[in-house]
Amino acid sequence: MQFKDDDEFEAWLETQSQEVCVAIATRAALRVMPILLAFDFWEDTKSARDVQIRFVPFPARCNLISGVASKYPTPEIKFASSLASPDADAAAALPYAAPDDAVANAANAASFAAVAAASSAAAASSAAAASSAAAASSAAAASLAAAAVSSTAYSAASSAAAADCDFSAQVMFAQPLWHGLAPPEGLRQDDLGPSLLDTDPRFDFFARWYDGISKGAPLDWSLQQRVVLIPPETWDAGIDAVAKAIAKIEDDWSSDRRGETPRAPEFEPKSVAHLFEHPRSVTATLSFATAAITDGMTQFCNVAQENRLPEFLSAMEAMPASLQRIGDILARGERSEAIEHTLCEEIGKLQARIAELESDLSKARADLELRKKPWFGKLAALSTAIAAIPGVIWTVSGDELGPKTRCEMISEYWAFFGGDPFVCDTPEVVRERPVLPHSVDT
Repeated sequence: MQFKDDDEFEAWLETQSQEVCVAIATRAALRVMPILLAFDFWEDTKSARDVQIRFVPFPARCNLISGVASKYPTPEIKFASSLASPDADAAAALPYAAPDDAVANAANAASFAAVAAASSAAAASSAAAASSAAAASSAAAASLAAAAVSSTAYSAASSAAAADCDFSAQVMFAQPLWHGLAPPEGLRQDDLGPSLLDTDPRFDFFARWYDGISKGAPLDWSLQQRVVLIPPETWDAGIDAVAKAIAKIEDDWSSDRRGETPRAPEFEPKSVAHLFEHPRSVTATLSFATAAITDGMTQFCNVAQENRLPEFLSAMEAMPASLQRIGDILARGERSEAIEHTLCEEIGKLQARIAELESDLSKARADLELRKKPWFGKLAALSTAIAAIPGVIWTVSGDELGPKTRCEMISEYWAFFGGDPFVCDTPEVVRERPVLPHSVDT
């Protein structure tokens, strides 16, 4: 997609979802993050290095938060976004740590781009998010201009940002940061030289995170989600405290992964070939369902003043992460026997959770004591979340009879709790248009 000027770009942003605006803002800020990381953009003194080490985690945190917010725009992530800002003391010391005013201005602009990305995630409306996304893009451009890394960097970043606009938020992070091209002159590894990411082991997580984002293969989003929720006071304590907290999170996350839902071969589809026929349509459906289920659970907890769902609906809590994993696999645009096997396993786990939900709804319908619970009358807040599940059943399944029967059963059970019945006919398949450069479904 091309825009004749910044005004046209911002006008287009105003027509997009907040998630798209946040993703575009984040990726614009990420493209200029090397300016903050490379030693060549700082004075070669111990005091300057101390300022850099103190300063860099904050724009990194802003970019982490905004990236996660484009995938999981939950209230707690939005709240974390509102708290993200650079360390004031380190920011004040930037002019003294940079070799000249131009580089200091470049670092400030790169940092502002990250803050603007976080602001777009914390915005209360899509219009405000669009404004912040435009600010992030402008700041990234200003950073490149001030740093004067090369004559081609500005145009390359503009082209990459325009290419981002051809993708949904769900698919955008599955694209390389420079859309299959090498970084422009001045931002290549050989041009930049050593940086914090490849010389300081305390930044190991950030090195893996940035490498994954750059290649279009982000670290697991559930891991990133845990990292961005590290309390602000830990970030304020410095990189040692942050690195220690991240190490514990990664250990806990690995343990949880080992103990996560086991395979459910009886629910695994015989084939996932149908998912590769129209992958973008499938990804869009899964993205919609993820958002609907997440929003529904959040809305119920808010109106019912509960911390989590009732026990008989607990199977829903793991569904968004499972849907996200399936969507991420498809968004990468790769296909192999190993990838199909992984998809079958993931779909089997998801189908098992849906079957568990069906069973629990059946049992709950027979429990008359549930009607006396203070939250019973608030279950209607979950209607959009429950209603998204039949679409998921149709999308991931390779047959018709099983999904249709399960959809009808869940509809019947949910009606007992005050929900409207579902339409369980086979949905019309959305045909994708021929793939052009950077094109997606509309």
